[in-house]
Amino acid sequence: YNFKSPAQFPYKNALGQNVDVTKLAGLGLCRQGATTGCFPDLELSGFPNQAYVPGGSPTKAPDFLNDVTLYHNRGGAEKCGWVEGDCSKMGDFFGLDDLMTEDPRVVEGLAEVYGSWITRFGIDGFRIDTAKHTDDKFFPRWLPLINAIAKSAGKNDFTYYGEAWYDYSSDLIKYAVKSRLQSLLDFPSRKTFTLFAAGSTVTSGTGLLNTIKYDDYYNLGGTKDGIIRNAYNLTTFLGNHDEGRGNSMIATKTQATGDRLVERVKLGNSILFLLRGTPVVYYGDELGMISNAGDAPARQDLMPTQVAAWQTQSRIGSDPIGTGNGLDPERLNHPIASHITALQNLRAQYPALVNGAVVARSSSGMMASWSKFAAGERREFVVAVNGSDNAGTLTIPTSSPSRVFSAVFGTTGTVSSTATGSLKVTIPPRSAVVYRANKLLPAPAAAPALKVKARADYRSMTPVFFVDTPTTRDPISVTFVARNCSTCAWFKLGTDDAKPFQIPVMPEAWASKKSMQVAAISRTSNGKVAGGQIVTFFRAKVSP
Repeated sequence: YNFKSPAQFPYKNALGQNVDVTKLAGLGLCRQGATTGCFPDLELSGFPNQAYVPGGSPTKAPDFLNDVTLYHNRGGAEKCGWVEGDCSKMGDFFGLDDLMTEDPRVVEGLAEVYGSWITRFGIDGFRIDTAKHTDDKFFPRWLPLINAIAKSAGKNDFTYYGEAWYDYSSDLIKYAVKSRLQSLLDFPSRKTFTLFAAGSTVTSGTGLLNTIKYDDYYNLGGTKDGIIRNAYNLTTFLGNHDEGRGNSMIATKTQATGDRLVERVKLGNSILFLLRGTPVVYYGDELGMISNAGDAPARQDLMPTQVAAWQTQSRIGSDPIGTGNGLDPERLNHPIASHITALQNLRAQYPALVNGAVVARSSSGMMASWSKFAAGERREFVVAVNGSDNAGTLTIPTSSPSRVFSAVFGTTGTVSSTATGSLKVTIPPRSAVVYRANKLLPAPAAAPALKVKARADYRSMTPVFFVDTPTTRDPISVTFVARNCSTCAWFKLGTDDAKPFQIPVMPEAWASKKSMQVAAISRTSNGKVAGGQIVTFFRAKVSP
């Protein structure tokens, strides 16, 4: 929307009658022409109204924030139960006046505000709260402005991640496609990680591996801004200020106490740091702090507090903080903090564990495993986790036949793979282990030639290009390339580095053309490349 006056809002009441926008209070609201999806409890707060200005003069800066016509003034979004759509996008968020983010003046004004923080204070990135409560076009319009300001300030790696609270990956994927944010908080994995770490049979080893089952759908092929987006960009976490601490989630879902509870929290952090994504640790979790779920109890002070409940609140692996200072050096000598430090050091030593390709391997009961490969290094790492209270042995298929694997985390010793690459690993209870192959991967003689296919997909709500999974054991990658005519230049849609090989295609990749030529280029771990057949796809006609 970019309406110049209130009367231009195209709303009708639930009976289909034209309604003066200044008299909408108490009426059921529908988008013009709609007969369903009305919000009978959603009220306008007397629009047009006067902005509340203490002292009788504008108090907000920049000045556009004082313009009442740049707010939706629809009343609280909670009145319609936070339903997805116009209600959650236009309603006030717990009393916070909702800006009209579809107006260019708001887009440019917010870019000026946030940009000034980058240029004046050296901000390196933003956590964008309540991201899904903006209109669908806001971030595609606002982010290029922010990226330009960041680059002008010499910040070529400026980052940001949005909070879009969805419990299911399919919903988060749809929002990732729609918003074009570089990264999102991975709420679905948070629940999976903590339940597995707690030993809850609600999440088995197979359930843990399902975290990466749909990761390919976070790849966005053919975006105008050229930013590479994938599941490795997701921001993973165990707890935060909204849902409560990860320590609390684990503690309430397990019967473990004492040292066993510490081990289960360590397991949760091991998964957080060793699977995929950018891990974020909520302050105080490293000191064993817990909360009684929800947001307010999870916001304790680390510094000396006078809140009696916080002084006496138990901590995992340590005594209550009492009247002391949580930042005292001796308090930082905590088993959970030491474990997180060890994980950070491990990632610093082996970059493959940070940004290497992730290949799901085997699972059994409460055990799961995956491999990681650093691009260009051609060395395999195997991570295995055990969420049960008993040691277990897991047989893991690898890409490294007849190799010796040395333990680099969680255990000691070596294990050897068979001629077919099968590796047997014993995993202690409530723990994670990491093994590193002592020799490089075998060198394939050639890359497979792969043919691109296409299908519609409900998860991403876009066409998906894919290739049939080749039989090679080598961890190949597949790059999808396209052009909009037979004489046009080729452009890269994106690269998938783990099976199944697929990528959702954004509408702008078609460049308003009716057809697109697509090909797949496979690349082996030792650099062998093969181009597949060029296939022409036609854009289906879709009704509005």
